[in-house]
Amino acid sequence: MKKIFFILFSLAGVLACTTDDVTQKSVEVQSSSEKITAVIVNEGEPMWDGCGWVMYIDSTRYKPVELADEFKVNELNVKITYAAKGTDYRCGLAALPIPEIEILSIEKD
Repeated sequence: MKKIFFILFSLAGVLACTTDDVTQKSVEVQSSSEKITAVIVNEGEPMWDGCGWVMYIDSTRYKPVELADEFKVNELNVKITYAAKGTDYRCGLAALPIPEIEILSIEKD
């Protein structure tokens, strides 16, 4: 009985650690060629189930692929242009998807 429990427990651990292609699924995010207002928010360290630095545009949350250190200020208002990456970033305990964007231009508001 102990061997069966050990095998099932080990199998569950292996399956929990596998990656799936859900993080690369296609999402529909529109790009912006005009400068729009965004708010940068620190949602905690990813290693502790946070989502790191994210941007809110019209109350929708986005994950910038790269964000310069000078803009890593909580609740900073910025003007940006961006391009949709077409992929999701998953973070946190619930691993909810956040559309990824590439920042084309950014300036403090």
